[in-house]
Amino acid sequence: MLVYIKWKASLEPVYCHETDSVGELRRRMMSAAAAPLEHKLLVHKGLRLHDDMILSDTGLEDDCTIHLVLNENPFEGKKMLVKTAASSGSVEGPHILKSTCIVAA
Repeated sequence: MLVYIKWKASLEPVYCHETDSVGELRRRMMSAAAAPLEHKLLVHKGLRLHDDMILSDTGLEDDCTIHLVLNENPFEGKKMLVKTAASSGSVEGPHILKSTCIVAA
């Protein structure tokens, strides 16, 4: 399966398998190479993808786009509206992510 990582104005193609974990996908991507791995968060359709999630369980499809968000300081929190896995399309929040997030446009 082919997915695209959106970072700033670029799309990075990454080949992966449906049984791969999000953590394996994060280690495979090259976007924002200077940033440490623990500072890279992936978001798909408003849902933050956690390392232990399996790609087939996240709703990712072939040729979909995943957004890369940099987390500058993993020890501080910032209010951010995100979807929860249990929500049916509605945005819940505000939730506190243990990070300061910068969303690349």
